[in-house]
Amino acid sequence: MARNQTENLLYQDAVEKGKPVVGICHGAFVINDISKGVNGSVDGHVDADIKITMEGREHTVRCYHSQAIEKLGEDFEAIAYDNEGIIEAFKHVSKPIYGIVWHPERMDEPVLPSDVADLLN
Repeated sequence: MARNQTENLLYQDAVEKGKPVVGICHGAFVINDISKGVNGSVDGHVDADIKITMEGREHTVRCYHSQAIEKLGEDFEAIAYDNEGIIEAFKHVSKPIYGIVWHPERMDEPVLPSDVADLLN
């Protein structure tokens, strides 16, 4: 309960201040939940490499999740899908807020949406 409250407060504060927010795995599901999206479950994504399509290219990413995004929250759009059509990354339509369901930090060569990579440079 304390973790959820802390995450919600930090998210709201960052959004109010116009700060970029990038939620990785659990963080992406938190953003979707806070934004009135619906999270469900998925099989075969725990400790697994999966193929996604993002920005017109196929990538292999490392996953450690059993949740799936069934419906995106308000004002968000999908930017990456796995081969079964499950949303693997999303962004806000007008604010610098991103959700990435895989773990780029657990990859030799991290895969990130170009907007997020630009934030880091």
